[in-house]
Amino acid sequence: MASRKKARPRAQPRGHVFDYVDHALKFQSEEKINGLSGPETKAYASAIMQRESGGVLNQHNKKGYFGQYQFGADALVETGLVDRKKYENTIKELKKNHKGEEWKSIWYKEGDSLQEKFLRDKSNWKIDGGLDTFLSDKTLQDKKFVEYTNKQIQQGIHFKAISGQESSDTIAAYAAAAHLTGAGGANKLFKIMSPLEMPTEHHRKNMRK
Repeated sequence: MASRKKARPRAQPRGHVFDYVDHALKFQSEEKINGLSGPETKAYASAIMQRESGGVLNQHNKKGYFGQYQFGADALVETGLVDRKKYENTIKELKKNHKGEEWKSIWYKEGDSLQEKFLRDKSNWKIDGGLDTFLSDKTLQDKKFVEYTNKQIQQGIHFKAISGQESSDTIAAYAAAAHLTGAGGANKLFKIMSPLEMPTEHHRKNMRK
């Protein structure tokens, strides 16, 4: 996803305990993340779910991110669910009317984000039912998560931040960084780090805080 400071998703009910194994076993996509095995893909998806939404299918936050994996408009465009031309025209008009980075304060405005309004408009979607359909379909969300993660990994390979031949731990570390900061942020991080400095699980947990 694009780099952003995200609002926290809604708090889970008191006593709610996220079961990593259960969510991994219920993962619906048959596709795998490039560089990861089937079980590793499911485990990685479960970890991202826990971080982003607590596994709540219809979760959303105040900046306009939706679903188990907190997809924004850019991710939904890249996975073919939202109309690219309408998205690009909206961003273009926003940038035209606001200097520098000011447009982001409107697009991501907490509690009144233009991103959320854009995604709640069914006419901006390429699937029947728009956002409601996306939020009610676990299989769709899981499949698009794998698709988008693989697109981000391909960007990392293209820009030589990773080769694609690294260990599954390193691929997962890159994917997690890309999910949280965007592929551009992950590329910067991995380009300046030697193999011995690649994020460990301890580092990844700190990145999620």
